[in-house]
Amino acid sequence: MAYQPKTYRKFIAGTMTAAMAATAFAATTPQQVADAQETSFTDVDTSNDHFENIERAVERGYVQGFPDGTYKPQHDITRGQIATMLTRALQLDVEENIEEDVFGDVSANNYFAPVVKAISDAGIMNGVSSEEFAPARDLSREQMATIIVRAFDLERDESIDVVVNDLDSAHSSHQANVEILSQYGITFTPDNNFNPKDPVTRGQMASFLERTFDVVHTEKAGLEDIQAINNNSVRITFADDVNVEELTAEQFSFNNDLEVLDVEVTDENAVTLTTTEQDSETTYTLSFDGERTTLSFAGSDEVVEEVELAIESLVVDNDGFTTSVSAEVLGSDDETEAHVAIVDADGEVVTEEVVSVEEGAIEADFAGLLAGEYKAVVTIDNEEEDIVAEADFDISNLVLPLEVAEATTTQVRPAEGQELAFTVDDLSYDIADLVEAGYEVKFLLNKEELEVSKEGIINIPEDLESFSYAVRVTDAENDERTVTSIRQEVEVVSAEAIAEITEVALVSGEDVVEGNVVTSNTDAKFEVISAVNGYGEEIDFDEVDQPAIEKAVSSDVTVAHYNNEDGIVVQGEGEVAFEVTLKASKML
Repeated sequence: MAYQPKTYRKFIAGTMTAAMAATAFAATTPQQVADAQETSFTDVDTSNDHFENIERAVERGYVQGFPDGTYKPQHDITRGQIATMLTRALQLDVEENIEEDVFGDVSANNYFAPVVKAISDAGIMNGVSSEEFAPARDLSREQMATIIVRAFDLERDESIDVVVNDLDSAHSSHQANVEILSQYGITFTPDNNFNPKDPVTRGQMASFLERTFDVVHTEKAGLEDIQAINNNSVRITFADDVNVEELTAEQFSFNNDLEVLDVEVTDENAVTLTTTEQDSETTYTLSFDGERTTLSFAGSDEVVEEVELAIESLVVDNDGFTTSVSAEVLGSDDETEAHVAIVDADGEVVTEEVVSVEEGAIEADFAGLLAGEYKAVVTIDNEEEDIVAEADFDISNLVLPLEVAEATTTQVRPAEGQELAFTVDDLSYDIADLVEAGYEVKFLLNKEELEVSKEGIINIPEDLESFSYAVRVTDAENDERTVTSIRQEVEVVSAEAIAEITEVALVSGEDVVEGNVVTSNTDAKFEVISAVNGYGEEIDFDEVDQPAIEKAVSSDVTVAHYNNEDGIVVQGEGEVAFEVTLKASKML
């Protein structure tokens, strides 16, 4: 990866982290590093303060150690060594064959020449003078601060208070960078002293760089805050531009044996993680997408007691038209559903609905119940025994809004006893029930010879082809409360007319040809085997003539073709498809 100008460096650092996570580092989580049974170096075990970060640095590939298998974490790091670490960590382009001296003390054949040239060309590390790089010299903590800020383009956030007690002892050119590292928590000491003149050890440098990677990854992921809710849940807040709906539990992990069991979106930019039990004396650090972040929290000792599933405070309200059933549900989760049924005085279910429990409550609305005695029954499935709650209620009268009516019959048979259907306020009623509830129903026909009974029954003569009707519903006690539907066109359709062909098959004599396989010319012809009329009823071909075949077009006449006199005419071996067209005389 070629070096990029400073203005792009912060972005590159973030994308580099993601790219490395997808290769060598992706398979190793912070917890796996901390729990590693085999260490990378003989002199760095799990008791070392920098163990986890050194192992991370090894995973990223910018730390290799010495030929004798040691890392020497307590040794002061040299400028040449830090140049090597940074060129690897930032994936800078390194020229292997250096032809000219880089500095007066770094000749072309010097071991550090390639990395010194790369790091100095990038503007991340300068020489101690124009002629000297001093690759063997120790690196001070204040110099380290400036190098890291340059390498990752870190910026000061003035909204964050930073306390560095010995800041004045740092050189003025490094003071702002010391504050930046302290601001991000990349460096910290118990007494808030930075010790700017002290040398940096190899172990410390691995920790400083890994903490910087944490900062870059946290910002790139849009992670902003983390808080324990109780000892089994944690709230994580993201930046507004992060789509939290797409997040999964597998993307989150913690150290110290804390497992993530589930993730739930709780806000536009926040999720709640369900975890195993937390320890109130343990601090947990979040990893996201396999990379450690800067977010951590102290375990909570607040225990959420398990609440037994129960239905409480079942209430039924009716305003004359809408019946609302509501209840509180204890011990529910996001997948809990309730079956709500309205049962009449005879024990028959009048209407029912399945609703989800939301924020510990359910509500179901039922429109247009007639006057009478009812019972609301709420049932929630439970493994051991269903949870049931009931509430009796009465409706004294039906008060229709009379906002909309619709004539809904579109076809009738040419016969007596045909019914004209309708809805009022999007509900269907028997006319007798509406009359008993105090409403008048009138049908408005466009044919004078047609009459409708009080029950909405009409006799249709055989010579009638069509007519139209509208329906008007009026409050019998207040004729100003009325609604009339738009006019509906009705076709008069015989029950013998075919609306849909459901099966066509090859028939030889009176037998259907099995599998549509014909081996010779046996007068096999296409016939309609089954069909339905406009009322969804099966046509009886013992009483109704089958529709005739007009033509059947072969997809391959070299195999077979068809004519109405001979049927299938076999020409050769193979498979062939026929497009069959029926005469339309008996079709709707």
